[in-house]
Formats: sequence, structure tokens, C-alpha cells
Amino acid sequence: MRERCRRLDETRQAGWLEADKPANVEFYRRFGYEVAGHAEVLGLPTWFLRRAPAAAPRRVA
Repeated sequence: MRERCRRLDETRQAGWLEADKPANVEFYRRFGYEVAGHAEVLGLPTWFLRRAPAAAPRRVA
């Protein structure tokens, strides 16, 4: 997960994923994901999570 987040940050891309267990939602939150929505999918509660890329490092002139 750390490597995936590093790559997202490096390329300045947002990450998206889905989770159907509350414990997994908490796990992904530790990596900066936030719940963007919630719905029932095929009878299961499903959370949709998004992670914005980390701010680009500032360049010192």
C-alpha cells in the first residue's frame, strides 16, 4: 500500500478504491483515503474511498 501511495503521489494522481468491510475502511484511512460515498452493492454495504495526491514538494530557488 505504501508503494502504491508513493506512485500516486509521484504522478500527482488521485487513488480510488472500494471496501465492503468497516475494518478495511479504517485500514485505508491510515494511508490517507477518505470515504467519498457509501451504497449497498449486491446486498453488501460498500464504501467508496478517494485519496488525493500529497502536495508536491516546494522547490527552493
